[in-house]
Amino acid sequence: MAGLLSALEIGRRALLTTQQQLAVNGQNIANADRVGYRRREAVTQSTLPIDTPTMELGTGVQVVNVIRAIDQSLESSLRQSTQSTQYHQTMTDVLSQLENRLAPGGNAALDEAMVQFENDLQRLTASPETRELRLAFLNSARSLASQIHQDAAGTRDLRDSIVDANGRGTLPDTISQINTLSGQIAALNGRIVATEQSRFRPQQANELRDQRDELLGNLATLTNFTVSEQPDGSLTLRIGTESLVNADASRKLALDLSGTAPVVAFSDNGAPAAIDAGQTGAMLGAWQYLADHEVELDVFAQTLATETNALLAAGFDLDGNAGAELFSGSGAADIAVALNDTRRLGLSDAAGSSGNGKQAAALLDHLASPLATLGNHSLSEYPNAWIGQLAGDVATSNRAATLAAATEAMYTEAVASKSGVSLDEEMVHMLQLQRTYQASAKFVAAVDEMLQQALAML
Repeated sequence: MAGLLSALEIGRRALLTTQQQLAVNGQNIANADRVGYRRREAVTQSTLPIDTPTMELGTGVQVVNVIRAIDQSLESSLRQSTQSTQYHQTMTDVLSQLENRLAPGGNAALDEAMVQFENDLQRLTASPETRELRLAFLNSARSLASQIHQDAAGTRDLRDSIVDANGRGTLPDTISQINTLSGQIAALNGRIVATEQSRFRPQQANELRDQRDELLGNLATLTNFTVSEQPDGSLTLRIGTESLVNADASRKLALDLSGTAPVVAFSDNGAPAAIDAGQTGAMLGAWQYLADHEVELDVFAQTLATETNALLAAGFDLDGNAGAELFSGSGAADIAVALNDTRRLGLSDAAGSSGNGKQAAALLDHLASPLATLGNHSLSEYPNAWIGQLAGDVATSNRAATLAAATEAMYTEAVASKSGVSLDEEMVHMLQLQRTYQASAKFVAAVDEMLQQALAML
């Protein structure tokens, strides 16, 4: 009789275990299309056996844990690839916007203005006394200065859209998002630790961990960080050597605009945050790229004004006087044509020889001469080289973004294969559980019948 009762208990446990497994199966099916959900697996284990003098008798099975199907190495690789993808895509977006401003439709307006300036100067070498040609040259100089202004303003506006002198822009907004997400992760750390420590048996807080992993994925779009799990189940997040989240506490980031470039630092101690990936890393890099681009345009404007003014001032105007300076200003923001009287252009190389145009020819030759201040480019070719370098940087960044996106897609697929829900697999598993439940029920029925026969013999 005792053996039959033990067998009946085994059958009961089998039925209960199958029901619990089926509940986990149903949970997976119900959450199959939920972003961030990690497939659940019921962990079963044999119950403690009964030792007899002659043998060990099993007592059945039970569900001891429900775990998430997850590979932390894959999850970490996915976050890193997300950080890289967001960096390159954001950088490509900023550089593409700059290219569209400086060379809309693929036509570099600054280069076209420089070519027109040289063409009008070329015509003056043959007819330096012609008023119409002198006027056309002044107008092309004004157009060139205006285009320099426009390119400088376009570059500056794009830089200010990232962050301006008053701390407004997309970069401060992104830092605010990082602070919000890190605070939410810290709060989940506390809830996870409290939940898991309150349970009688070791059991992960699967739903809370899913929520935390989803927040980590969102944070990875914004910045680089490393993750380490502590024995109590909390996560420590670090940016470089500085902790961002530790247990249930997070540290705030702030933007420091006191220097020549924006710096992201920790609010509590002012330590710089070593951010070099994600959207934030890209914005910091893009801001510096745009600032450098402005400096390059400033150098071009200064060099154009200085070199042109020097050669024209060394020449002689139509009245035999020393030529006047053509440009005023100290850089791209304020370069302008200072000369309105066409007679004051010093296009001759000698007083009283206003018709020889040799000084105009000397200026034209000088515009084509390499200059150290322009990286051994000439004033003539610099605008095209400047825009060409930008186009090359856009292409390089775009290739990097494409490669990073492909890598991210690969890891996304790998994580989905490991942790995602396959409805086909779950349906097959459900049928297997159904068969197991039917077999267990038949086993219980058979034991019950045997018990009835044993009782009938009493």
